[in-house]
Amino acid sequence: MKVRRELGRRKFVALCLEELEHRIAPALVMTGQPFSFEDGNGDAVTLTYSGPGWAEVLDAGAADPNTTDIATIQIFGSSASSKLVIKDTNPGLGNDDIVGGDITSAGPGANPFGRILFNPQMGVVQGTNITLTGELGSLDIRGAFIGGSLTIQQNLGNVTCRGPWLASPIDANQDMGVLRVDNVLVGDGNPATIDIDVNGAWAGLRVGQMLNVNINAENHLGYVQIRGGMTDSTMDINNGAGGITIGPMGMVDSTITATSGRLGAMLVRGSVSGSNVTLRSTSCPSIKIMGNLDEAVSGGSTVSVTDGALGRFYVAGNMDDSRLTLNDASRQLQSIVVMGNMIDNSAIDTSDVNIGRIYVGGNVSNTSRVGNGSDDTVAAVVIGGSVQDTARVNFDQLKSLTIRGDVRDDARITSDQTSRGIAIFGDVVGNPAGGITISCGAETDAVQIRGDASFVTFDFDSYTHRLAIGGAADNVRLDCDGAMDQVLFKGDLTNSDIDIDGGAGVFRVQGNADTNTIDIFGSTDLYFFAVDINNTTVNHTGSVGTLRVTGTMINADINIIGNVNLTNLHGNLTNDSDLNITGNGVRVFVSGSMGFGCSLQIGGTSDNISIGGDMTDDALIQVGGAVGGAAISGAMVGDSSLTVGGDLGRLIVSGGLNGNGPGTLLIDVAGNCGRTTFGSAATGMQGDSRFLVGGNLTALGIRGDVDGPGGGVSTITIGSPAFAPYVGPINVNGVVNGLIQVYGTVVNPIRTSGTTAQVGVPNPPFTAARDFTDSTGALTGGHLDANGITAVVS
Repeated sequence: MKVRRELGRRKFVALCLEELEHRIAPALVMTGQPFSFEDGNGDAVTLTYSGPGWAEVLDAGAADPNTTDIATIQIFGSSASSKLVIKDTNPGLGNDDIVGGDITSAGPGANPFGRILFNPQMGVVQGTNITLTGELGSLDIRGAFIGGSLTIQQNLGNVTCRGPWLASPIDANQDMGVLRVDNVLVGDGNPATIDIDVNGAWAGLRVGQMLNVNINAENHLGYVQIRGGMTDSTMDINNGAGGITIGPMGMVDSTITATSGRLGAMLVRGSVSGSNVTLRSTSCPSIKIMGNLDEAVSGGSTVSVTDGALGRFYVAGNMDDSRLTLNDASRQLQSIVVMGNMIDNSAIDTSDVNIGRIYVGGNVSNTSRVGNGSDDTVAAVVIGGSVQDTARVNFDQLKSLTIRGDVRDDARITSDQTSRGIAIFGDVVGNPAGGITISCGAETDAVQIRGDASFVTFDFDSYTHRLAIGGAADNVRLDCDGAMDQVLFKGDLTNSDIDIDGGAGVFRVQGNADTNTIDIFGSTDLYFFAVDINNTTVNHTGSVGTLRVTGTMINADINIIGNVNLTNLHGNLTNDSDLNITGNGVRVFVSGSMGFGCSLQIGGTSDNISIGGDMTDDALIQVGGAVGGAAISGAMVGDSSLTVGGDLGRLIVSGGLNGNGPGTLLIDVAGNCGRTTFGSAATGMQGDSRFLVGGNLTALGIRGDVDGPGGGVSTITIGSPAFAPYVGPINVNGVVNGLIQVYGTVVNPIRTSGTTAQVGVPNPPFTAARDFTDSTGALTGGHLDANGITAVVS
């Protein structure tokens, strides 16, 4: 039989079993009596026995070896001091092979044996099966061991092989010392493997490299060192081990399983590819992988801890189609660190465990997952890169999550409880066809995004302290079932839907708000829009402390079912914009103008309403209750109107009334009206302008004319047929070409442009209209209708 192999760096020439030269030698090897022979290619071999007992050397026919190789060496009457040495005495000649035959125990009982030494110098020990019913103190092979076996029924001491160990199984029935193979420990492959079974305690394993080997340690295993790597091999550790170190070639298509007991630190200096590390009911201080945790020929890798304890887990490279699974861990895991990326369906699966910190230095992508949200508690998760594609970050109780990159595509971030919050340093940009979801099931301190946010849903089931988006927010949905202390958009807010059920202490938009729907139920301290509101609807149920818009409202609606203490609109209301307050609007200030179709409606009362510009083209201010005072710094033009359902303390329209539209400009005060001023020297009341007061009027001053250009008639009506009001002085600095109607007693003067018309109450009553005259007695063109009151003009 010839075998050609290349093992490690050393190439072995063809090996062969050769006939021993014909000799007449004793079959029994006694102490101090060497048994020497010379094989067919000139190798001189000596077999030496020392200690109690003797060795019987037989050939294949169970006879004295003479013309055939040694087939069996049987040991009789040995003890722990016995020693068997088989040595090549002239190395370098021939193949330097030692074919020692099988070594077995003979005779009754299980006698121990001290040491067996093979010394082929530069050669190979081939095809030797060692089977002892007793103990073996040590086995030393100072070359390669190929195609043999080692079976010891009792304790086995240290086993040392200075060369490769090839296709040679080991079966140690009880305890075993250190197995040391300086070169490779390898099965014959294709695809057969060799088995190494140790039923007792095992002192340790030291090999250069391991290939196609199955190792089973039934009891405690000492320190394991594989200096090269572990390929297509398995290692079953059933009662703990001192620690495991695997060299720079790492693990490839291999499995390590530890069941019960304690396992020392595990260090893999290379990658773990297509391999499995499983800990069941086993504690381990750390697993450290200095390469990648990735896939190989058979697929991805798995590290699993079930009902055990792991202190630290570290991967210096990437996780690729691989998993770390933690289930029912008995103590807190201090840290999980993956310095590279998690890609291609990689996962950190946690269930019923407590974890201090999880750190992923790169991206989490391609359906990868960090956590699975099953009864786990994590103090902090830090992801140095992005979370993208359909990746998931999912935990039951997560104190804090930090993502230093972006969140993109269809990623999901879920936590049932996030006490300290979520911070994302980059953008959150979802796929328009799907989108990103960030969910928090219980109270959350804060969710902060420093970049832009688009096509993202924030789903908060409970109280959330703060949501802050540092950039632009587009197609954002915020759905909060509880209260929020603060909602902050530092950029533009567009095409978004905001729904908060418990109120928002502060709702702030630093940029433009364009095409949004904002629904908030509950009290809110501050609404602040720093720039413009375009095509946006705000629906709020509850009280509002301050509503402030620094820019312009353009086709925007703000509907508040409740009271508002302060409303401050610094810009204009244009293009059918509406502000509707169903409760009290205590103080309302509009610094700009109210344009076409705009309205300001207050269902309750208001202390003060102020408009800094004009009211034009169907602009409407409507208050259901009393108003402390109203001031319009510009003009009321077109079909604009101001209606007050109760009393109005004071009214100023600095720019005058100009009802020049197709309808009627209207100021309608259902109750009493305080001191009122219209117009300037150039403009008073023009066209179809109407001023109606249902109650008393303290005073009226019109700085311009009361006329009706373009065929219109300006009308002032105070009181009604059912109510005769008190009317204070009416002063018109210009002429009166319109109609002044007063229902009730007029006891104060009505003055127009230098002419005084004073009305008293003598008998009989006078019901007809009385023309005004100027100082020369000429008619001014206007008239006074006193309606049932005698009027005397002086």
